Amino acid sequence: MSSTPVSSPIKVSTPNAPVKATKATAEKKDKVVKEKVVKEKKVAEKKEEVKAVKEVKEKKVAEKKEKKVAEVKAVEAKEVEVKAVEVKADVEKKARAPSLPAKYGKFIQYSYYLIRAINNAALEQNGAVLVDEDQFIAAAHVFDNIANQQAFVASFLENKNIAKEMRTHLADKKKAEVVAAKAAAKAEKEAEKNAIKAAAKAEKDAAKAAAKPAKQPKETKSKAKKTKKAVDPDLVTSLVALANTSLAPTATAAAGNAAADNEEEELDVRVFMINAKEYLIDDNNNLYDSNSHAVIGIWNKETNAIIHA
Repeated sequence: MSSTPVSSPIKVSTPNAPVKATKATAEKKDKVVKEKVVKEKKVAEKKEEVKAVKEVKEKKVAEKKEKKVAEVKAVEAKEVEVKAVEVKADVEKKARAPSLPAKYGKFIQYSYYLIRAINNAALEQNGAVLVDEDQFIAAAHVFDNIANQQAFVASFLENKNIAKEMRTHLADKKKAEVVAAKAAAKAEKEAEKNAIKAAAKAEKDAAKAAAKPAKQPKETKSKAKKTKKAVDPDLVTSLVALANTSLAPTATAAAGNAAADNEEEELDVRVFMINAKEYLIDDNNNLYDSNSHAVIGIWNKETNAIIHA
């Protein structure tokens, strides 16, 4: 049996099919192109934005840098100015006249202060200065040249005996005060002795005068007639009373003897101080009141106490 070949049916495409495929492809390509353009545009915009930001940053950095440079330049200019001032000061310092070192200057300043303080105090208290300021200032070299000022102060600083001289001066002053006090006490003692003598003598003279017989009033009258002077009746009465009083010679003599005894006793007393109180004491250590001269007691040297009478 023979077989006859059978041919396959041929597929024939319609004419519109390729056109549709091409249009879809074209639209797709257009879309891709548009997307690409949009993307590129966005990228370009982003780049522009980044560029703008970068430019702003660079501008700020540049401004900051310029500001810093300006500040550095200002600091450098200030340093140059300060340096110039220092150089000028050094030049002026070198050109300036030498001054007294502070070690010596303080003593010169104290000399000036001392004279002013003393005179101001004297003016307030007495209304007059105590020391001539011009002479003192000249002697202390207050406004003298540096060499003389330094030499004057150095003479004090190099004096090793000033403290000893001050102690000696003070000791001499105290000795003089003691001697003066002793002399004053002695003079006072002598004055008291003389006063006691004078009082005793006055008492003695009064006793003698009282012991003398008084003139009779008759004789006084006749004398008054002779002299042709008026006699005061009170005076006559006083004379009569004195005459009557003088009729007791024994008592008057006794009073005179007592006064004489007192005079002899008072000659041997001296001023004696006990607890800052003044007494009179004799060679037998008998104590008397310095005012009334009355006997108080006996001074016990061993116990330093008064044994009252």
